[in-house]
Amino acid sequence: MDVLGWLDRRVPHRTLPHENRDLVDIAAWLIEDGFEPDDPGHIVQILGPTRVLGDQKDVGQTGDHLRDLAATGLDYTAVGSRIIPMPEDHCGRVGSLTARVRVLSRSRDRDPTP
Repeated sequence: MDVLGWLDRRVPHRTLPHENRDLVDIAAWLIEDGFEPDDPGHIVQILGPTRVLGDQKDVGQTGDHLRDLAATGLDYTAVGSRIIPMPEDHCGRVGSLTARVRVLSRSRDRDPTP
């Protein structure tokens, strides 16, 4: 299970203290609250405001809250232990995966001619 999977099994512990907040701020608050008190190790990295204001609603699990926010102007992803909330129209690179390729050469595969 990735770091976001934990949030499907957690419920908010508290009520969001303010109304009419940017969706990335609500998402960051929900993520922090959702991992309390036994955080498996995560980092929240906000890439920019959505410029969409919202409130917290009682919809169940923390993951459900994030999916509701994603339906109204927020996008989010996880890269390793980082959870990255961002505006849904974000077009820049978020993270990159690299693959290490090891080339094995076998003497029988080599061209015998110099």
